[in-house]
Amino acid sequence: MEIKLDENIRALRKQLSLTQEQLAEAMEISTGAVSKWEQGNSVPELDMLIALADFFSVSVDALLGYEIRNKDREDTVEQLKNDLKNNNFTDGSRRWEKAVKKYPNCFDVIYNSGNLYYIGGVDTKNKAWFGRAIELFLRAIDLIGQNSDPKISELFIRIRIASVYLCMGETKTALTWMK
Repeated sequence: MEIKLDENIRALRKQLSLTQEQLAEAMEISTGAVSKWEQGNSVPELDMLIALADFFSVSVDALLGYEIRNKDREDTVEQLKNDLKNNNFTDGSRRWEKAVKKYPNCFDVIYNSGNLYYIGGVDTKNKAWFGRAIELFLRAIDLIGQNSDPKISELFIRIRIASVYLCMGETKTALTWMK
């Protein structure tokens, strides 16, 4: 997250054709404070941020330069699918865990994260990822009622779990899951 408060205060002040001194006078603060804000050497207190946003007729978010990153569920699932499609295993695992923590009861997030750990485990030879894949696939079975993809069934997920066990060299356990 990049905050552009210093740039925004300067730009908004200039849009109103104000000097630093004039802004300081309007806000009843020192010119030095305005100068420090615009140089990025300090930031206004929360109540001053609100007052500045009101003065400039912008939201506090706009004043800060904060842009909401689209984090809704569909975009998260799409990102997980893109990680799988692009074999983004080394960079993506933190993002997958974040998604799982944010949406622990969302079938699509859990199932796709399980797939990433499974395929990523095969690709990177990371044995710990196989264990995580199994955990997530088991959770996906609990959430199967949310699934809208006709290609994915509980049986399909059980076969995935068996495949993970095969990759781990646990043939007997894999056969148990196949039954």
